[in-house]
Amino acid sequence: MSRITSKTFLLRLILYFHFIVIILTFTYVSAQDNINILRYNMQIEPTTIDPQRVAEVPEIGMASLNYEALFEINENGDAVPAAAEAVTVSSNGLIYTVTLKNDLVYSDGTPLTAFNFEYAFKRLFDPTLVGRPSASMAYVIRGAQELSEFQDVTDQEKLDGLKEALGVKATNAHTIVFELNTPAAYFPYILASHIGFPVREDLVNAGGSEWASDELGLYYVGNGPFILRSWIHGSGMKWEANPLYRKGRPKLDMLDIRQIGDFNLAFQAYLNNEIDVVSLSSDNISNVKNNPEFEDEYAEVSGSTGFLVFNTLLEPFNDIRIRQAFTFGLDREDYVNVVLNGAGSPAVSLIPPGSPGFSPEIIQGNFDPEHGRELLATAGYPDGVGLPQITLTYPTGRNFELTIEWLQDQLLNNLGIAVRLESMESTSYYSLFNDPSRIPQLWFSGYSQRFPDPQNWLSAIFHSDAGLFPTGWNNERFDALTQQADAEQNPDHRSELYEEAHQILTTEAPVVFMNWYINAYLVKPDIVGMRDHIVAHDFAMPGFTNVVNIDIK
Repeated sequence: MSRITSKTFLLRLILYFHFIVIILTFTYVSAQDNINILRYNMQIEPTTIDPQRVAEVPEIGMASLNYEALFEINENGDAVPAAAEAVTVSSNGLIYTVTLKNDLVYSDGTPLTAFNFEYAFKRLFDPTLVGRPSASMAYVIRGAQELSEFQDVTDQEKLDGLKEALGVKATNAHTIVFELNTPAAYFPYILASHIGFPVREDLVNAGGSEWASDELGLYYVGNGPFILRSWIHGSGMKWEANPLYRKGRPKLDMLDIRQIGDFNLAFQAYLNNEIDVVSLSSDNISNVKNNPEFEDEYAEVSGSTGFLVFNTLLEPFNDIRIRQAFTFGLDREDYVNVVLNGAGSPAVSLIPPGSPGFSPEIIQGNFDPEHGRELLATAGYPDGVGLPQITLTYPTGRNFELTIEWLQDQLLNNLGIAVRLESMESTSYYSLFNDPSRIPQLWFSGYSQRFPDPQNWLSAIFHSDAGLFPTGWNNERFDALTQQADAEQNPDHRSELYEEAHQILTTEAPVVFMNWYINAYLVKPDIVGMRDHIVAHDFAMPGFTNVVNIDIK
């Protein structure tokens, strides 16, 4: 047995022994009558909970249970120190020196140091790690884009040089320094993001490709409020309170997160007192919201936008006239009323009301199918005749069917465009986005703000270097405006720059804005401590950003 293999084997043996001891303890605790267990339905199984690879809201939510970043977003929407004790910024705004709090540890007692955060950020930009959709959020860090997008990964010398040049350095166990390309008023929000969660190099190496999906959570050891104890894929997860969490042990002893894919079955489970928190389908929202029986149990959050996404690198969506025709050919009010049962409102811009950067002056194509047909004719496709085959791809198990069928009917009836539907199992569907050559031609998606700043909506999603939504759209003026706004320190001028960029995006239409969501939930009345948060989706459940204070009366 080689030396490396021996170390890995020893670590695994220690981890398994540690797990058995904890399970025996947890079994005893679970037998007590006063244990606080919150039962929540997640509906969809995460594709991954690897912090540097997550993209979907439930994935971020699960990673946020296990880890804590250098900063966090408070109830006022400000980025404030979390694992960090303090931060100093150079006079030119390019160097952030972050000092960690003393005596930070992982849930297994291992000390947490600045070197762990350095590893996490270097891993975020490691071009050999497949599927890092949020890496571009932090391209403001010096050398990040060059490293992240490096192609010849077999050139180890060049790769090592790029890693060494990255503007992230732990100077000692308590200090980490970030060097930026340009000033960035939003950078503290980046430090509050999941992308910098301090995964441990020893555990990543020991667990290999399964380190973040192991059913016992052996390698998924973090510094957050909860500890992953069980992940039965396709069924659910169990999380135990972390007694070593820096804010103190959470009030909940355990989170029992179920995976019931059908909204109606989940709703019935809630009525049967089998779960304590349930997300409501659009079918149920209006009935439940107006029912006095649920008056004290209903909660909702907003601040998310749904949209139809074009791959602008493929015909016919490389033609702006075709994209604009779609914006005029879809009746958003009908979509909200018929498909969503009035849950939410029609979206005419990317940034929703109540979020920084929203402007009532920005409007994308009000419903006008006649004008949409005129645009098609101008592009050489009268009534859609002659258009290349258009395929709308979507995942199964996400309750997308009504939306997809509605889109198909609208495009045929209003614009004369026959769209082929392609459904895929969720894991296979999301894997498409890891390979630029497999990006769908047309798909439906959405976005919830990660932090309250226009940068998070515009630069982070639609700059040509962004990776969250690979539309292939590239507009030099949009890129220049968002880059200038990202670095601008004057709030008023910064807002003006973002607003102009927002208008360009709206006109160019790499996506069709469809709806501003309302995410509605029922929460059992004996659950206390859940509160609204400026991060609209609150990472999959109201209260996730305050999970340490959730309790059961």
